[in-house]
Amino acid sequence: MKRILLTIAGTLCASLPLAALTTTAPETKPGVELTLDVQETPMVTAAELMQNPKWIEAFVYSFTPLSDVEPTVDAITRDFYQSLQPVLTAEKFDLARKMLMDQIASTGEKTNASIYFTLGAIDQQLAGLNSANKALVTSFLKEAIANYSKAVDMFPQYQRAHRNMGLIYMNSDEKDDISKAIPHLEKAVALGARDASTYAMLGYCNFLQGNLFSAENSLKTALTLDNTNKDVYQLLAQVLLQQSRYKEARAMFQEMIKANPNNEQWWMALVNTYLAENDLDNCVIALEVLRHMKKAETQSLYLLGNIYLTRNMFDMATDVYCQAIAEGTLKSNKSPETVKGDIDSALDSARALAGYSAFDQATRILNMIDTSYKVSKTDEQQMDILTIRSNVNIAQGKGEEAAKDLKQILERDPLNGDALNTLASFYCELIDVDIDGKTVRQPRDLQMAIMMLERAEDVNDNRIKLRAFTQHARLMVTSQDTDSLRKAVVLLKRAQEIEPTDGVEQYIQEIQKAIDARSSR
Repeated sequence: MKRILLTIAGTLCASLPLAALTTTAPETKPGVELTLDVQETPMVTAAELMQNPKWIEAFVYSFTPLSDVEPTVDAITRDFYQSLQPVLTAEKFDLARKMLMDQIASTGEKTNASIYFTLGAIDQQLAGLNSANKALVTSFLKEAIANYSKAVDMFPQYQRAHRNMGLIYMNSDEKDDISKAIPHLEKAVALGARDASTYAMLGYCNFLQGNLFSAENSLKTALTLDNTNKDVYQLLAQVLLQQSRYKEARAMFQEMIKANPNNEQWWMALVNTYLAENDLDNCVIALEVLRHMKKAETQSLYLLGNIYLTRNMFDMATDVYCQAIAEGTLKSNKSPETVKGDIDSALDSARALAGYSAFDQATRILNMIDTSYKVSKTDEQQMDILTIRSNVNIAQGKGEEAAKDLKQILERDPLNGDALNTLASFYCELIDVDIDGKTVRQPRDLQMAIMMLERAEDVNDNRIKLRAFTQHARLMVTSQDTDSLRKAVVLLKRAQEIEPTDGVEQYIQEIQKAIDARSSR
């Protein structure tokens, strides 16, 4: 979740009933700041929806008389508003709040519903003015809701009270409050608040709640009333995406890109529509546009590299991966979690290249990770680098280099079963050795191989044990002496206890026949 500030222009005088004012209303100017929690997935925030000045003015502050949806103001209340107006004009909100509280205490049960509405509006204003103090904001908004609720209890048709409550619930930190916003906004619409801003916010709330059909209808109505707000247009496209209506969403994003080709968010949204239908050709085109605009995010570059990789375009994939690593290190203010994620993505690309046997390219990525993230890597990530390097070196026949990597892994993690088994394989490798002028093939280092395998056999992981038992058995068979063959049978039987196979059972029988033949001589 991320916090968004929603600024509403206007002064509290505009919340007074029109009948209570005899002088010209003051000009609107910046005032309330409210916080809004927005999910990471939507590309449009409520703050962006409300940036249109006409909508801002219409949403909370209206000077137009609203027949049947505003309480009638009696003479006492009208006189009170005459004294309150200059205080609000001077923006002395604390004093105005006290005057309203005193008026409520004075009139008691006869207090006009508009007094509670105005008090709620001032609480909303004070919440914005004290936005740095979370406790005060929470307190003022709680009071605003209580006062708006009182106004609605006294006058159920109070359109603006419903609308303002909907706005506050949208900005609440409580996750369930979005659902509370919807009925108030729907009530405001039913009472005649059929302006683009109300429909847009109703659509937004429904989108966050997963009510996609309702969200679509509200947003389309908002655009019918005012088609100048591109954020509503974008949000509607996002709603279509969520409904898997990719062609319709794509058409909207393409139209938006035509009007503003430098908006990277719209390009990425377009990429998502192509990905959803596995249209990788157009996906590459859109990602390359972003790349050449120098607006591709790090993860977008990794996506592009992955597509090239699946097409066996290893050099192009590597170039893009390297650009992603370089881009990822440019920003110095990244959180440790973000840096860790960047390194993990780079490691994934190296691992993937190695999986495609693009060993030189994988090594290039590993070298760049080491250079770019000298002090940022976690121990686990350093282990991953060593593991990938060792696998690459083994695949390229560089056993000595692989052994160095594996030894470093075991220094850090003595019980790393994969490293133990792989290093044992290196020591088990048959090499030509000159003995008394004769060339003999024998394991590189029999004792080291056995020691590594016995350590692997003690690791608490059946996958590791199985590989160690079978590899150890094969090593014993190469010795050809009877005791080694008996040891091989014992090891293979232990492997069968973990995962029995017909092939291993047949191998055991063949070894046993050889042992029996020697014993019968």
